[in-house]
Amino acid sequence: MERFRVLGLLLALAQLVVITLSPAPAAAQQSDFNSTLNAPLNAADYPVPADFSGVHFYLITVDVGKNVWDNFGHTALRMYDESSNTDLMFNWGVFDVSGGVVAFSYNFFKGIMPYRLATNLPGREFDMYRAQGRTVWQDRINLTNP
Repeated sequence: MERFRVLGLLLALAQLVVITLSPAPAAAQQSDFNSTLNAPLNAADYPVPADFSGVHFYLITVDVGKNVWDNFGHTALRMYDESSNTDLMFNWGVFDVSGGVVAFSYNFFKGIMPYRLATNLPGREFDMYRAQGRTVWQDRINLTNP
């Protein structure tokens, strides 16, 4: 039993070393959601449609990235309203990486991941993923109006 605990600790230490030695993300990637140009939108600024027959929802799936936090890919929800021409992406996977890779890794291994919701234009999101060399898939979610 003690041997497995030691092996587990060694594996965790090896992972931490790999993560720590991984290249830090470019400054532009760290500040995508914090920059004035690409500031997230406030979803409350967009009215809820009275009729959902012209509202389409899409599951957005993003391929894996090169940073430790995007090694498993990502998903988001896209909503397009034909009547108001509103097109928004809801991303629940936004968090602050300004502390750097070491702080992120430490918190990750402790299970501390303070995610938050950000709402943005799909074009901005797609451009960011394209710049990172990540493939994006979009699948329409077929919903019916009750």
